[in-house]
Amino acid sequence: MTKRPSLLLSCEHGGNRIPESYQDLFKGKTRLLQSHRAFDTGSLALARNISRDMEAPLHFSEVSRLLVDLNRSLHHKNLFSTVSGHLPEVRRNQIVKSFYLPYRER
Repeated sequence: MTKRPSLLLSCEHGGNRIPESYQDLFKGKTRLLQSHRAFDTGSLALARNISRDMEAPLHFSEVSRLLVDLNRSLHHKNLFSTVSGHLPEVRRNQIVKSFYLPYRER
């Protein structure tokens, strides 16, 4: 029988990466992408250290919450930021299918 971990760490806001197909949305927004609105600075390094020290699995994302906020529910008014929230529904659905759902399902 496989032992299940007693502790699982997650870090939804570990980076400010914008996938190539969405970089056009963020042209000229370098300062914003480097700010707390884009990610939690240092959170991924901290999570990795805790994961190592506790011998606990870590589930993380480096995609910026400015594209989609992975720790919001699908119907939360702030699932998408002011940058990505204005996209047509078909494109927002694509973001959900490509980034949100895979992260949440893992």
